[in-house]
Amino acid sequence: MFKVWLFSPVKGHVVLKGKPVAGAVIERSYDWAWKNQKGHDQTTTDQNGEFSLPAIYGTMILGSVFPHEPSINQEILVEFEGKSYGAWYAFKREYTEYGELGGSLNGQPIDLLCDLEKK
Repeated sequence: MFKVWLFSPVKGHVVLKGKPVAGAVIERSYDWAWKNQKGHDQTTTDQNGEFSLPAIYGTMILGSVFPHEPSINQEILVEFEGKSYGAWYAFKREYTEYGELGGSLNGQPIDLLCDLEKK
């Protein structure tokens, strides 16, 4: 079996009017075309508005043998006070860790600043 990264580790901060947002729900989802597999998870921001989500992995046998182009749709939404805010939309085209941003970031997770006042 061949292990692949479907979504690299993510950490971030959520702010509103420059202040941390505690208790916001962070919803992460992906859609992996190769296996027609969808998944999601979620977490909540702490009192400092911070959150983190671990990597999501997949495994495959035939994909490591047959050439194909990786295709993983990714999304992160922030839910706060009855509203939904888009924080991350990506189309991952490689199976490496941190491939969302074009390769390794020296082992660092994706670090988002989600300002609910801005698009």
